[in-house]
Amino acid sequence: MCIDVICGQDTLDAVETLLKKHEAFERAATTQEERFLALERVTTVGYEVLTVLSPCRLALCWLAVQLWHDPSLSQTLLSK
Repeated sequence: MCIDVICGQDTLDAVETLLKKHEAFERAATTQEERFLALERVTTVGYEVLTVLSPCRLALCWLAVQLWHDPSLSQTLLSK
């Protein structure tokens, strides 16, 4: 390869390594951007739900989420 003669193999390897690292960084940045956009959509939907639901339905939704996170709560609630 012509560049090997001009710059040396070490330089070519270093450039290739840097290009691979840059490509990996771009992939990671794209993934994080997609995650952020998904979180933004969820937050927007959550806000819209909060403004539409009655307080009673909102409490039931909150309870459902709590039970989903910790199923053992159902035993506590049923024993009372």
